[in-house]
Amino acid sequence: MNISIIIPTFNRLVILNKILTNLNRQLENFKNEVIICDSFSNDGTRELFNGSNKLFKNLDIIYKHNISNNLSAKRNKGIMLSKYNNLILLDDDCIPLENFV
Repeated sequence: MNISIIIPTFNRLVILNKILTNLNRQLENFKNEVIICDSFSNDGTRELFNGSNKLFKNLDIIYKHNISNNLSAKRNKGIMLSKYNNLILLDDDCIPLENFV
């Protein structure tokens, strides 16, 4: 199965790291992309993705900035950027359980 997971975020570095850690465990056998739509967070969120391939080796992470800090606009941008038909919209304060995917 091919999955695109869209996560709009703003200044949620600690929780976002937990979300990606859980997704990394679950998506080992899936073709996936995780689209992070940020609005210029100032908590180190962008820096998390400089080494993302090492931390989250099972995830194809795409990091994009959105000019507006608007949740709907970020979701829509993620949907437009997604390459797979199976979409999961995940908020940046929801840590997925072990069997989420």
